[in-house]
Amino acid sequence: MKTSAWVLGLASFLAVGVPVRASDPAPAPIPALALKSGRTLHNVKIMSDEPDSLVVRASEGLIKVKKGDLPAEWAAKYPARSAPPETVSAPALDLRPPYTPPVRATRPPAQPARKAQAAPVITVFKGCTILAYEAKPFQSALGSAEIHIRNDSETPAEILPQDIVCLAADGSAHAGRFLVAVPDTGASIVKRKDVVPAYGELRDFVIFSTEALEITEIRWAPH
Repeated sequence: MKTSAWVLGLASFLAVGVPVRASDPAPAPIPALALKSGRTLHNVKIMSDEPDSLVVRASEGLIKVKKGDLPAEWAAKYPARSAPPETVSAPALDLRPPYTPPVRATRPPAQPARKAQAAPVITVFKGCTILAYEAKPFQSALGSAEIHIRNDSETPAEILPQDIVCLAADGSAHAGRFLVAVPDTGASIVKRKDVVPAYGELRDFVIFSTEALEITEIRWAPH
C-alpha cells in the first residue's frame, strides 16, 4: 500500500515553485538518490524545483524533498533560494454550507428510552476501498486531506464529496464538501464529483472544513 505524499498546489490560487517545462527534453530517471536523512529513493524524476524543496516522482510515490536533505552533488545543482512574491490573487473558495431554513419542532409522544446503536462502518462503497489518506491543508482550507481510493469492480464509480467523512479527535464527524483533483502537470481542479475508473485508482484532496481539524479517521459515509 502506498501512502500519497506532497502534491502541487492549485496554480490559479497559489504561487508555486518553478515547474519542469513540458517543452524541456525529459531527463533520464535517477536510479537511486540517497538523502542525508538515510532514506533512499529509486527511479527518481524531478517534477518541480521549488525555493526550498524538490518535488520528485519515484518508485516510492510523489514526494517533496527538502533541499537541506539532498546530498552535496544535488544540493549544488538545486540550491535553495528565496520564495518569489505572490503575484496571483484569486477569490477564496466559498465553503459555507447551503442555507437550510429552520424547521418548527413538534413535541413527539413519549417513547421508552432506547440504547443508541452506532451506524455500521462501511469499508467498501460502490466497489471502492479507501486505501490510505494524509491529513494536510489545501490553500485556506485547513481541514482537508489527500485520499487514495481503489475500485475493485468492473464498473466506474462516481464519488461525491459527501460520500466521504472524517472523524476528529473531539468526536465530531465532518462530511466532505469539495473534491480537488491535482494532476502531475497543469492546474488543480475543484470538483463536485469525481470518477474512479473500473479496476483503477483515484487520488484526490477532500476538503471538509476551512477550520483546522485533528483528523483521526477517514471513511465512507453511512448510506
